[in-house]
Amino acid sequence: MSTFETLQGEVSEWSRENFADQPTANPLLGVAEELGELTEHLAVHDCLTEYELDCVGDLLVYLADFCARRGFDLQAAYDTQNPDERTYDDPLYGVNAALGRLNRSVLKRRQGIRLEESRVGDEAERRTISTLLTHLSDFAKERGYTLEECIDVAWYEEVSDREWESSYRDCQ
Repeated sequence: MSTFETLQGEVSEWSRENFADQPTANPLLGVAEELGELTEHLAVHDCLTEYELDCVGDLLVYLADFCARRGFDLQAAYDTQNPDERTYDDPLYGVNAALGRLNRSVLKRRQGIRLEESRVGDEAERRTISTLLTHLSDFAKERGYTLEECIDVAWYEEVSDREWESSYRDCQ
């Protein structure tokens, strides 16, 4: 089993236990939250820190949950990264742009509008997740670490042992 396949399976089980049937938009909001935290952190710290690895790892945990809840395959998205998608000099801009496109598709689907557009729907979201991972991998490489290291820091050393008393659990 590959790293992202394993992560998705473990996160999915953990998330369903802690957050039951929360809307898929919630983990997507978590991806955005972690990207914001990472960006704020980088504005203050030039050197690599454990916090940076944790932010990237948390972003991947949320993305794994989003993919599991949507029925997407995070490992397949990682495996189909497309070098031609590298359209930004700064890979973090690419992550941000891809996240914006992913949010656009989810929003339009929730609103029930523009469903016929090629930028909206399952296939568009799968492509965008792959693009996001392309840029995030480039960012990590540029900073001197791997996404797998971030998963170890965030998921295995921190999040996987947490138990939350979520309002979504009360609805079971």
